[in-house]
Amino acid sequence: MKVVVVHALVVLGLLAAACAPAQPAQEAKPAAGAAPPAAAPAVPAQPAKPAAEKPAQPAAKKVQLTSGWEVDEALLQAAKREGKVAYWGSLREPEVKEIAKAFQDLTGITVESTRLSAGPQFTRISKEREAKLYTVDVVQHGGLGFWKLHKERKYVIPYMPEGAKKYDARYRDKDGYFLAFYIQANSLGYNSKLITGADVPKSYKDLADPNYKDKVATSHPKHSGTGGGLVIQLSELYGWSYYEKLKQNNLFIVRSQFELNPMATSGERPISLGVVDSSFLDDKAAGKPVDIVYAEDANSISWVASGVAADAPHPNAAKLFQEWLHSVAAQNKLTAWRYLVPHPDATYPAGRPPLSAIKNPMTLTADEVEKKLEPAQERFTDLFGGG
Repeated sequence: MKVVVVHALVVLGLLAAACAPAQPAQEAKPAAGAAPPAAAPAVPAQPAKPAAEKPAQPAAKKVQLTSGWEVDEALLQAAKREGKVAYWGSLREPEVKEIAKAFQDLTGITVESTRLSAGPQFTRISKEREAKLYTVDVVQHGGLGFWKLHKERKYVIPYMPEGAKKYDARYRDKDGYFLAFYIQANSLGYNSKLITGADVPKSYKDLADPNYKDKVATSHPKHSGTGGGLVIQLSELYGWSYYEKLKQNNLFIVRSQFELNPMATSGERPISLGVVDSSFLDDKAAGKPVDIVYAEDANSISWVASGVAADAPHPNAAKLFQEWLHSVAAQNKLTAWRYLVPHPDATYPAGRPPLSAIKNPMTLTADEVEKKLEPAQERFTDLFGGG
């Protein structure tokens, strides 16, 4: 009987244990010196709420000064406080003055303009930098080799005016230090009363013919930037024997390409090698007895640039003037004088052949001009003197 009772109690105890709620197991204490337990897996981070977007900055206030030229008001006011801008340009003297006067009339800012061709401009700014003089704000001239040196020597700063943002990339420095102000074909020019019919040259090479002795003039590559490019191109196209033949023909040398215009008009030298084509077309439209020929075999194409001077005495006025040069309004002044320009929105007068009409163009990069210009200048000077 006792055995039965004991068994019954054991069974009841087991049943009670099975029915009781389970107690959580106690964590085992780590043994002394054992590594701490691994950390529990991290709970995935909840994605952060997107930051509230900053309100868009209001666009700079613009002021339209004339049709084709809208400017930043803050820049305009800063330039007006400076009150003056110094501009060196290589256009013809009346054109330099007209570009300056138009800016002055529109802004009320005084423009001190100086007409200089490429070589004298570069020489002057180099000497001023050596003497730590800073008198110029904006420089504008041809000769890509000079512009490469401007950039390397930090004579100019990078600045991209609004208008130039529309230019084809080939007509601006990739870093924005200088930009094409206008484009020119360095064509053949002649007096249309004195040179007629079969006597009108059809190529640069024709001028080496003895029939043209005492009739031809050209610019010196040490003074004319675009004239320097032409010497590089023609000496490579025909060899230096071409220039030796021109010397035998008593080639007359002037400093600037623009000096060729009055010589052709007067008949003193009725044929010009490497003229600024637009200037002859403009003179022709004004009734002067001149015309141009785009050569059959090749045509020298170059561009004339502008840039903002480093350490400009009037830095805001300098930037505003650069904005002006590359505005549609200023570019249309150039096309009215029959220049080719880089701005796609500019319009041309009737009778101005577009760039696409000029066949077999020859162009040079800034690197090519920098490498080849000095040897070409020296060889030319050895032949003809000057410089």
